[in-house]
Amino acid sequence: MKKRLASIAVSIVVFAALFALIAPVQAQTYQVWGQVFNTDGVTPVDGVDVTVTDTNTGDLLSATTAGGGWYQTVFGPPATDPVTIGDTLEIVATYGTLTNTTIVQATGTPQQVDLILQALVPAPYLVTYTISKRTIIPPETTSIDVEFSERVEAWIKIEDLNRNLVNQLYYSPGVTDPGPKTWDGTYGDGTQVPDGDYYVNVTGTNTTTGLSVVNNTEIITVTTVNKLYVHAPSATVVLEMLEVTVTSPEIGPGVEDATAIFSIGGSQFPIQTDVNGRARFTPPTTGLLNITAYKTNYTDSDMVTVQVVTSLPTITATSPVDGAMNVPVTTPISATFSEAMNETSVHDAFSTTPYVPGAFSWVGNTTTFTPSANLANDTTYTVTISTTAENLAGTHLAAEYSWVFTTRTPTPSYVYGGGAGRARTPTPVPTATPTPRPTPTPISEKPTPTPAIPPTPTPTPGPTPTPTPTEPGFEAVFAIAGLLAVAYMVLRRKRK
Repeated sequence: MKKRLASIAVSIVVFAALFALIAPVQAQTYQVWGQVFNTDGVTPVDGVDVTVTDTNTGDLLSATTAGGGWYQTVFGPPATDPVTIGDTLEIVATYGTLTNTTIVQATGTPQQVDLILQALVPAPYLVTYTISKRTIIPPETTSIDVEFSERVEAWIKIEDLNRNLVNQLYYSPGVTDPGPKTWDGTYGDGTQVPDGDYYVNVTGTNTTTGLSVVNNTEIITVTTVNKLYVHAPSATVVLEMLEVTVTSPEIGPGVEDATAIFSIGGSQFPIQTDVNGRARFTPPTTGLLNITAYKTNYTDSDMVTVQVVTSLPTITATSPVDGAMNVPVTTPISATFSEAMNETSVHDAFSTTPYVPGAFSWVGNTTTFTPSANLANDTTYTVTISTTAENLAGTHLAAEYSWVFTTRTPTPSYVYGGGAGRARTPTPVPTATPTPRPTPTPISEKPTPTPAIPPTPTPTPGPTPTPTPTEPGFEAVFAIAGLLAVAYMVLRRKRK
């Protein structure tokens, strides 16, 4: 019995020893706590966000400081895996623009980690960044010019689309403004790169903070062949000097020193373009003129064909004429062309402002547009015939043609004597002042004393009645009749 008890005791001692060795290695719970201070290292700060991450397991716990800047996190089941002694713990405190990141190793016992906040240091950035040419045709070069916001360790590299190094254009252990760096489309050993797109990688790292700026998305295109394009003024040109422009999308609006080939009537006429990519040529005859262009390291342009004619159709006369005033509202609108025209094309090219509906008719080279109703009074009309009007050969009008005219203002009508009279402006009739009739003196043998005539009271003038308009001429007849009557009475007296 004593031997059995002794065996049990030895087993207990061995188990206890083993447990003592194993228990410190892995704790079921593990506490990380501490206090966060302001940048002065003395003043506790509440409201600081704190995260504790076990980088070995990826478990993360968060807390917010309170009660004098204190925080506490507890790792362990069921929230997280247990923390093993030696695990790396990353503790990050963030408070506005202040932060602190501290790395510690798990010790196996509750662990206090105090933090002092620090001002957040901004990363460097690019103040300026320019690339002089996005597309180059070697041996053409392009220039890359950058400036950093602070002193950094800097690289400027050319990489292919798989991010493999093509050419390191620049390196400096410490610089703010490296100055322009050129690239001619070659590898570091000077050999030509294939046609294609290449990344520009600009990197700057602050060696004190370890913060970096990286811009590696800008692209430079290298090509050895560009296509030329010929631009003619129109599909139809007059037999006189014309100007064409040779362009290439990769180069710009005009390609200098390209050769424009003008072909007409079985002959070719090569002409070099000027600094603006222009070439001028006077066709020797009418007909189809074909134009192409070529230049070394460029793909020849597609052929452009224009029709050379002796003249373009024009408008020689209009009715009403341009600027006409007081045009009757019943007037039709007409235009005369210099030659026979495609009638449908003229109808489609014709317009009026304001709009007027109507129908067309033709006599020779003159088209007449008759409105469906009278035009509006006192209105200015604009008539336009666009360049889509063409002659029988399909040659378009030389230029858009417009003219204007204004319709007359209507004359007002008046009513006389209660009925409709002729449209005229009435003339006011003056009021006739009656002439006093003279008193005849009787003839006798003896003079008769003149009796005293009492004074005649002066009548009070009343309102002058408004005369009623009468037909012109009646007033003159009445006046003449009155004068004749007076003359008759005077003569009769004298005969007695």
